[in-house]
Order: sequence, then structure tokens, then C-alpha cells
Amino acid sequence: MDHSARILQLLATFLPVYGIVLTIVAALVLKSRWRIAAILLVPLITLLLCSHFGEWIAYDGNLLYVVLATIYFAVVCIYYPVLLVIGSVWLIRRQNKAD
Repeated sequence: MDHSARILQLLATFLPVYGIVLTIVAALVLKSRWRIAAILLVPLITLLLCSHFGEWIAYDGNLLYVVLATIYFAVVCIYYPVLLVIGSVWLIRRQNKAD
């Protein structure tokens, strides 16, 4: 691997962390439907990027990425069911207020 590829590998090592930070920032900054879209799509896109480029990033025993990606995958498995419950409760309360 040449020098520029090593730099890209180092930056990509923290891809799961970037996804978490981007989700939090988007949830705080965006409004209404954009916020909902960001909360749903940013973790999914990050998960897809980690899955697609994981072998390249973990090249040469990059165990930091492996640990971060494993934790991220586990958190996403918890994140979406919790988000589903919160969204359902919010929707039910919103419909009850409208009645």
C-alpha cells in the first residue's frame, strides 16, 4: 500500500464514529421530515458503507476498525427496534391529540 492509501485507510477506520456523529448532528440541526429521514437513513448508509468497504479498511490487521464496526453493528441492531417503538408511541399520541 502506498502512502495515500494508508491515509485513506486511517480516515476510514473511524467511519462508524463519523456515522454516529453525523446522525446526532443531523437530528439536532435539521427540522421536521429531514430530521426523520436523517435519523432513519444515516445509520443505514453508514452500515452499508462499513459492510461494503470493511474488508479493505480492515486490511493489515486494522483491529481498531474491526472493534468499532462490531460495536456499531450491535448498536444498530438495538437502535432500529427502539426507534420503531418510539415512533409508534409518538404516532399514537399524535393521533389521539388530533381526535
